[in-house]
Amino acid sequence: NDKKLVSDRNLMYPIEFEMVHQFSENHSDVLDVGCSGGYFLSHFENKDYNCYGVEIGKEAAKHASKRYKIYEGQFPELSINRNFDIITFRGTIEHFKNPKSYLNKAIDLLNDNGMIFITSTPNSDSLCCKIFKEQWSQHVPEEHIFHFNPKHFDYFFKEKGLKKIWESFPYENTPYANIEKDVSLIAKAIELKNNELDINFTSPPYYKSMMSLLYKKVG
Repeated sequence: NDKKLVSDRNLMYPIEFEMVHQFSENHSDVLDVGCSGGYFLSHFENKDYNCYGVEIGKEAAKHASKRYKIYEGQFPELSINRNFDIITFRGTIEHFKNPKSYLNKAIDLLNDNGMIFITSTPNSDSLCCKIFKEQWSQHVPEEHIFHFNPKHFDYFFKEKGLKKIWESFPYENTPYANIEKDVSLIAKAIELKNNELDINFTSPPYYKSMMSLLYKKVG
């Protein structure tokens, strides 16, 4: 239900914040693309980062702008006259029709040694994606326009002079994990597949289904 979704997401924010924080400094300038009401940004604010956001939804932008400088509109089309130390895409990049234009805009706005953080993003190179296919929980065609895996980002950013400095596939220590239940559902799906029967249920959360990747602008 919606309440659990919000609760689980709130528990993920500090886990994902720490992934970046270990490589950055307080007082860094951070821009969250698709920041919603600014909930992820609040974890940066708590450590004295200077927080900015991009949001297309009017109500969410209005809410976030009570605390942060918010640029409202489509990120690639916005005029932003400053640079940032960290630009985050949390659960957003898979929703864009033109993801390269979003990433290119982010690269243009990075300071030297700045970082781009892709997180809470479905990983198409995962066991559940391969077994469940259309029944993979992240296969939501009307919302998730593109399916990515780490190699897509590795290749793209390498061409642009950014280097991957961290990757993580959060599962076990997240609120989504229920290892025994999840493993048994996957075993059931494999059995159906081996018997050439349709898998008629959605995949559970599991290892490598979601990815967090951190890239740094180098020299």
